[in-house]
Amino acid sequence: MTPDGFIANPRQSQPGCLIKPRRLVEMAEEGSGSGCGLHYELYHFEVVTQLRCWHDMLGDPADRDALMAAAERRGYPFDDADLQAARKERETLLAELREEME
Repeated sequence: MTPDGFIANPRQSQPGCLIKPRRLVEMAEEGSGSGCGLHYELYHFEVVTQLRCWHDMLGDPADRDALMAAAERRGYPFDDADLQAARKERETLLAELREEME
């Protein structure tokens, strides 16, 4: 992480491309809105899985920590336990929706 708060951009393979962690969280939010309808569980799962993917692509531990902190400030913790909980909530909702459709 740079002194002014930028981290490597995991969406770009070119070295030197920087982005604010907050902006990555916003981009995950924006990209997760379509296809979720009004179901928060689907939206939340998409956001946290995208953030985790980007987190895992970052090589610098300080960059990973900065992204995780920015996500937590916006209400999207994405450690293993949080991902498992989000996955369970998503699966529960999908089961309920399938049941309603029958």
